[in-house]
Amino acid sequence: MHFSKFLALFLLYLSVGQSSKILTVTFFASKSFRNAFDPLFFELAERGHNVTIVSPINPSQKHANIREINLPPKEIQSLETSKFSNFFERRKEKEVTNIILAGPIILDSCRQFLEMKAIQELISEKFDLIVGVGLGNECSFGYIHQFNTSLILLSPITPIFALTDFIGASAPRSFVPSIFGGYSDNMNFFERMDNLLKTTWYTLYYSWIYLPTMDAMNREFFGPETPSVVDIAKNTSLVLVNSHLAVNYPRPFMPDLIDVGGLYCRPAKPLPKDIEDFVGSAQDGFIYFRIPMFGDQDYNVRVAENKQFGLKLELGEITESTLMASIKQVLDDPKYSQTAKTLSNVFRDRITQPLDTAVYWIEYVIRHRGAPQLRSPARDLNFFQYYCIDVVFVLLSTLLASFYVASKTLKLILTTLSPKVEPSKKKVKVK
Repeated sequence: MHFSKFLALFLLYLSVGQSSKILTVTFFASKSFRNAFDPLFFELAERGHNVTIVSPINPSQKHANIREINLPPKEIQSLETSKFSNFFERRKEKEVTNIILAGPIILDSCRQFLEMKAIQELISEKFDLIVGVGLGNECSFGYIHQFNTSLILLSPITPIFALTDFIGASAPRSFVPSIFGGYSDNMNFFERMDNLLKTTWYTLYYSWIYLPTMDAMNREFFGPETPSVVDIAKNTSLVLVNSHLAVNYPRPFMPDLIDVGGLYCRPAKPLPKDIEDFVGSAQDGFIYFRIPMFGDQDYNVRVAENKQFGLKLELGEITESTLMASIKQVLDDPKYSQTAKTLSNVFRDRITQPLDTAVYWIEYVIRHRGAPQLRSPARDLNFFQYYCIDVVFVLLSTLLASFYVASKTLKLILTTLSPKVEPSKKKVKVK
């Protein structure tokens, strides 16, 4: 009896000792982000961790170990009715929704959060881990820096080059396509050139225009001594990416960049009655389709086309004939269903479930106090050092200097050894 009480108390002590205070900061996030990562936050709460979530999106369900800090409904409505949210019109006008358009909206969302009393009061609390978002939330990095603790970044989409550059995992543009381009990982010369130019343009815009506005926002609220976004991001312990090889292209990763695509996949539940009745009434099944609107959706559809498990239709160009032709092509050509089944098997074939993988690595960072052993020194190198351009420059300069000295020396030697030829003196007879 006494032993069982002791064991119960011991296990309780272990569970309490292993629980941590985790703060998740997402000043700018979509509903799809919450759908993707809420299962992770709830699983952490189920394992005894205390999770505080800062998000503009209200949760779909609650948990005793989760505290939510959300924008008031008025501010959320202002963001939802902004120009950025009018995706139908933007597609018709052929305007690309990208970081240039999103920048002012992100800043508005950040300012509304940073001015909230509940956000300012969080600074006085102590957290064991901060979970942030590497895309569109850079103006929260100054806030994250105030806590001076381990940082994990989440990427709801395949990581953009700016995010991988933060941790020294820069991907070669020769076979890693930009999410803003329309290429696969097998590009010809002109596609590689276009991919390089596009990624270079976005990188320059991100580094020289976008990030300085985020740095200014951080220093406005947290003082002029606040480090830059780049310097704060270099201290990232881990990046969890909502991606998987089955629905993406292979690319080089560092040990601190982990694929956890599919962590939101859970056992199927019964459908609502109205949807169940609709599905059940179809004798030959039903067609489920999605049309890309914004963000990484175009990239995802291009992957589906390149890997041959789907087709893309542009919203402003859909007609009855093009829709029917595309449906018939997917239904009649067996390669689409065969590819989908093959990739489904690849997606499911893992040593652990993606949710368990994500939780393991988060707790790994907590256990090992930031897990500095995962970090590559590449994150501390500048562009010239990373690609050894400085080394190549010195070697080429040395080689050219050696050729120059050798040629001058050889010329001097030849001049010294060669016999001097006296100019012939011709006598001129005077008549």
